[in-house]
Amino acid sequence: MGKKRSSALDYGDLFGENGFNIEALEKAKAKEAAAQKKRAELRRQELKKKHLQGVQSAGPRPKRPFVSEGRSGLSLKAEQAQLKAQEARRKLEERKRQKEQKIQLTNMKPKDVRASSKHKSSWEKIQ
Repeated sequence: MGKKRSSALDYGDLFGENGFNIEALEKAKAKEAAAQKKRAELRRQELKKKHLQGVQSAGPRPKRPFVSEGRSGLSLKAEQAQLKAQEARRKLEERKRQKEQKIQLTNMKPKDVRASSKHKSSWEKIQ
């Protein structure tokens, strides 16, 4: 399990022969604060170490986003997203147009595919 942490606020030390010992209480509080500060510092170092390991495994990263012509990284991302959306809309419209052309072509075909060349005049009438 590990060793049990003994609290600096050990109440056995707080009561002297004359009752409540204020100096012992102040010492205990100072000791507890120092221990807490030390634990916090160790925790920060541990987190920093974990963070650095994660960054190193991901490879080198720039400190700030690439900025061209004085634009911020956020505006670049927004512009890229806008261009991507425009491209998607254009592709969708192109597909829709092709589908409509295909439907028009199928509508133009004669109903009776078996029609011979002598019935060509009827096909011309349909057009």
